[in-house]
Amino acid sequence: MKIEDFWNQAFIAALTRLPVEQAKKEATDALNACIDHWNEEGRQYFPQLPQRWSDAEITSIPRQGKDF
Repeated sequence: MKIEDFWNQAFIAALTRLPVEQAKKEATDALNACIDHWNEEGRQYFPQLPQRWSDAEITSIPRQGKDF
């Protein structure tokens, strides 16, 4: 799943119960949690050709801190 798809689905799900600004924050928090999970699972990050951030596969994102 691509980052853009994941975030959009999380945002839409959050919109069913939260105002827009809170839904945006919750979608971003969910995205960060997912990226953290896959990084903890020991997946290796292999540099690729430049691409749009939103087109990257969610499991291939390196994390360096809590916000990106």
